[in-house]
Amino acid sequence: MITFLLAHPERDTSAINILVSFRGKKYRRSTKESIPAKYWNQSKRRAKATRDFTLAADINETLDKWEMAAMKTVADLKEYHTPPSSAEFFTRLDTYF
Repeated sequence: MITFLLAHPERDTSAINILVSFRGKKYRRSTKESIPAKYWNQSKRRAKATRDFTLAADINETLDKWEMAAMKTVADLKEYHTPPSSAEFFTRLDTYF
């Protein structure tokens, strides 16, 4: 499972983290994107596109790229019998991103 969440939803602006669950292990890291918390759609896990927030499309496009890279990483690691270390997982994720 791949999802996105705010690192600090209680703050005015927060970094967006990617969370990947693979074989019972969770891998979490910042996407290096940030967003005003009021423009985050919690149910869709994406930025809200509004007239006041024109960067939503760019942020959502970047999140889509992260999601595709994570899916390729998970597919690449399916043959492993044990979950990889966080370092190995994110090295492969960075390669695909």
